[in-house]
Parts: sequence; C-alpha cells; structure tokens
Amino acid sequence: MERVDLDKYFLQNTFALSLSEFLWGIGIPVILESNFVTVFLTYLGATNFQIGLSSFIFSFSMAIVPFFSAYLTSNMIYKKKANILTQYIPSVSVILLGINFLFFYKDKLGYEIFLFYFFLFSVGLASTGPLWQNYITKIFTPSKALKGISIMMFFQNTGKIIGGFLLALVLIYLPLNVKNSGLIFLITGILFFLGSTCFVFTKENPDDIKSLKRENFLKYYLTFLKKFFQNKNLIFYVIQDIEFIIVIVAITFYSRYAIEWGGISPAQVSGAFVIIAFVGAIVANFLLGFIEKVNLKLRYFLIKLSSIISLLLLIFSTNLVVFYIVSFFLGFSRAGRIHLYIPVVKKLTGCNDASPYYALLPFIMLPVSSFFPVIAGLFLDKFGFMGGNAYKYLFIFMFLLVCLSIIPFMKVDFDISIDNNSHI
Repeated sequence: MERVDLDKYFLQNTFALSLSEFLWGIGIPVILESNFVTVFLTYLGATNFQIGLSSFIFSFSMAIVPFFSAYLTSNMIYKKKANILTQYIPSVSVILLGINFLFFYKDKLGYEIFLFYFFLFSVGLASTGPLWQNYITKIFTPSKALKGISIMMFFQNTGKIIGGFLLALVLIYLPLNVKNSGLIFLITGILFFLGSTCFVFTKENPDDIKSLKRENFLKYYLTFLKKFFQNKNLIFYVIQDIEFIIVIVAITFYSRYAIEWGGISPAQVSGAFVIIAFVGAIVANFLLGFIEKVNLKLRYFLIKLSSIISLLLLIFSTNLVVFYIVSFFLGFSRAGRIHLYIPVVKKLTGCNDASPYYALLPFIMLPVSSFFPVIAGLFLDKFGFMGGNAYKYLFIFMFLLVCLSIIPFMKVDFDISIDNNSHI
C-alpha cells in the first residue's frame, strides 16, 4: 500500500477540508446548532416537549448509528469514499425536506413532516460522525493535526456567521412561513451536498489494518468497551463532558425564552443570536487552537468558565444585551468543546483509528444526551404557569450541573502520552 507524505499535502488537505466546512457552515445555522429550528417549530405550533423531542431524536441517533457505521468501515484500508457517501445522506435529507415544504405542503402535519426528515438527517449525520472525526485526523500528521483542524474550524465558523447573517436578512425581508422555510431548507441541503463533495480532493494514508476480515459486531464493541473502562482518564473525561449536553439544551431553549419573555423578535433570535454565537466560536477557534503555550487543561477550563457565565446571565436577566453576551459565550463553549474533542479523544485513547471510540462515547452518554432535552421540555410545559421563572429554574439546575462537572474535569490528565500503536 502506497503511503504519501501528509505534510506535503497539508495545504491541499486543509483547503479541501476548509472549503467543505465553509459550505456546511453556511447551512448549519438553519438546521444544526440552530435557533432557527426552534423558531420554525414554534411557528408550526410545537410545544417545548416537541422541540425537546427533536433534540432527543438527534442525540439518540448520534449515540446508536455510529456503532454501525464505524463497525462496517472498520476493515476499510481507505476511508475517503465512505466518508463522502455517508455525508450525502444528511445532505439529501435536507434537500427533500425543503422540496416537501416548498412544493407539497398542504397546511397540515407540518411538525410531523419536519420530524420525519429531521430523523433521516440525524441518522445520516450520525453515520458520518465517527468516519468524519477520524478522517480529519488521519489526513494530517500528529504534529499538524490541531493546526489543520483550527484552520478548518475557522472557515466553518466564518461560514456560520455568513449563514446567520443571510438567514437574518431573509427573515427580515420575507415573512416566516412554510414555503419560505422550505426554500431555506432546500438551499441548505444543496450547500451540504457540495461541501461533502470537496472531500474528493483530500489525500489519505491507508490504515494499519491487521486483517481485512471483519470480526463479530458484539465482540468488536465489547473489546473497546472493556478498554474504555480500563482507561480511568477517559472515564473522567466523559463524565465531565455532561457540560456539552447542557450547553446544547441551553441553546435549544434560551431562544424561545428570549422570544416569549425577553420580547425579542424571531429575526433577531434566528439571525443576530446566531451571528454572535459564531463570533464566539471563531474566538474559541483562535484562542484554543493557536495559543500553544497555554496547556490543554487550561484551554478546556476556559470552555467551562464560558458555560458558567452564560447560565448565570440567563438566570438573572432577560435584557437584550445580556442575550447577546449569552450567545457569544454559548457559542464559545460549544465550539471550543467541538474543536478540542476530536484530538483530545484520540490522544486519551492512543488509537491510530479512533472511530470505535467516537462511536462508543456518545452511546455511553445516551441516557443524558437523549432524555435531558425531553425532560427539560416537559418541565417547561408542565410549569408553564410560572412564566419566565420556569426557564430560570431550569437554567439554575443546569448551572449547578456544570459546576459539579468541574470535579471529574480536574481528575483528567490532558497531557498523558500513550503509544499510538497500543490500542489498535
């Protein structure tokens, strides 16, 4: 098997990866990490529980489906084609969602239609997850991986800002309705499809596969599950990662809180909030990716600090400026964790091919990631008579959980050095 000098192709791989993420970034504010979905579902008359259910479907898919995609590609020496094809699934799902709302919607079952295609999108994106996460580390040498990912994240977040700005303009000049939303979804899906195609231009090295014969599915994952429980460092890391789930839930509901109890327009929530959140993401990208003298643990602590600040502000104020600040810190926290998660997990596991762990860890967190959004939505519906205070009590609870997550975080050794061939 011919191997290439990945440092020689660093610029080519970085450009292709960055262009892909830039195109995906433009579309992401519409359907993923999105206030627009909450605003659109509110327009369709969805309850907090139904909004939480969409988050449940996404989290459940991200926890279950990666098992199968990682397993089915485990004996593939090259991963590029599989990576591209799996990315086409969520792209086409969003295209079909847009076409359905744009041309075939008949003023009924709007929420159900959205949920069906969002389910397909979630399953497709989940199948991509471990392949994409592992692939973007294997097209760079270890010494340049963080730099390459930092550049990629910069272009992704730049795309998100542009996408948020364009989305805000559309919602300012066009009324929020099903047909206009269908057009937005259609364009988003096309951008995703084009972005996925950019991976054609990347160069990869073959994986060191001991055997092309695929082992038993159950045995395959039990092996890695056993290794997980033998790795105390990784266990503490996963426990402290509950903060990321809390941030996602906060993003899901604080936009509705802003509209209903902060008097803020849907256009601002879908546009301005998103833009500021992704400004925070770009700051996280530079601060966490390029300041090499700051150790990894301190960089990760900045993520937790930003989560704590955002939740504290949500508890004590509904002022427009406060919501802008919250958007920045939530964007910083979410993007910072995403930015560091891929190389950190690979480092803590010591794997050349960390795909099984990228699939395994979301499964381990499934009880929290899937049910917490649903329970939060049920709580807000059940105690809706309390008005804005129901949201504040939810934010207080989440604030306490983030503070508690600091305990296992302090036990993680981010500077651990593991032989890369020890856990293949």
